[in-house]
Amino acid sequence: MDSDSEDLEGLVLDEQLEDMPEDRECSGSETIDSPDASLTHDAYRQLLEELGDEEDPALSAPTFWPAIRVGDRRSEWNSLRAWVEELVHRYPHLDHHVIPRCWYLHNGHVEALVALRDHERISFAQSSPATSPVQWQWAFAQIESRLREWTAHAGCLSTHRSTPAPPRAIDDDAWEHFLARDEEAHRLL
Repeated sequence: MDSDSEDLEGLVLDEQLEDMPEDRECSGSETIDSPDASLTHDAYRQLLEELGDEEDPALSAPTFWPAIRVGDRRSEWNSLRAWVEELVHRYPHLDHHVIPRCWYLHNGHVEALVALRDHERISFAQSSPATSPVQWQWAFAQIESRLREWTAHAGCLSTHRSTPAPPRAIDDDAWEHFLARDEEAHRLL
């Protein structure tokens, strides 16, 4: 461990100890609560800057696809497309039964592929443990299975088929009746 990371650990531990009441003794089985996440994130970013590794992918937050700003959408779509095309190139068994040519028209496919891309990015970051690539392979297998199922359900093998309409909205009166019955049943317990 280099002196910069020892300094970071000392800084975090010192701040944790400062927050502990003076009259409180700490037994060997007690743990000190972890520092505020933003403090840890800022300290980590500062350490990486000092070490010259400002672009650690582990610092990037996961992508929540529905929240992407309008001005960023084209770039995000192009980035995802490039990643999906590279994935299919690296894993040729991912044919149209798993990832149809119209994957971008199916929100479930899009969000699953975004999650898989984010998982891969974090799994191969310099700050990730050596076990992360295996975890990524497990996640990849799960997502692949889900994509295969969704593609079969959608029926988009040679051409796109529109996703079936989502279920109809629940009847508000029936919902209120259900809530009242549920509340009454639990009140009796």
